[in-house]
Amino acid sequence: MPESEYADDPTIANDTVLWRRIRPEQWTRDADGRLRPTSQNFKDREWPDGRIDYISGYVAAKVPGGTDTLLADHPGYGVAAISAGMARAHGRGVVRDEENDGPGHCLLFLPEGRPSKASKKRSERLARESWWVILPPGLELLQTP
Repeated sequence: MPESEYADDPTIANDTVLWRRIRPEQWTRDADGRLRPTSQNFKDREWPDGRIDYISGYVAAKVPGGTDTLLADHPGYGVAAISAGMARAHGRGVVRDEENDGPGHCLLFLPEGRPSKASKKRSERLARESWWVILPPGLELLQTP
């Protein structure tokens, strides 16, 4: 299996909070009633021509204007968070990618290059361990006390 073109960035500490925009329909409810992002939010996308879109995220502390900026062009979206250490614990590397999508943008990539059955299971774990920074509008009404 080909390796990724990226190398994990050691200057992004394990306790660094990473944000991910969440589409309004991409949430689920766990057995305990907790609302969380679906695992789809933490999976890579493979295109028919072989290209791979890795998981896009943002280093929270590097986004000027915070979540207001992150959501400015994405009405109805929410924001979920994980730590860089969580991403690494589940087989991801973290690399800055600011030239493509602005300040704080990063990629959570697969060092092995391509998604596998194991990486799909790790995506589910990342989704379960993520936490909401901002719920998509309307979901707060569905939260269990």
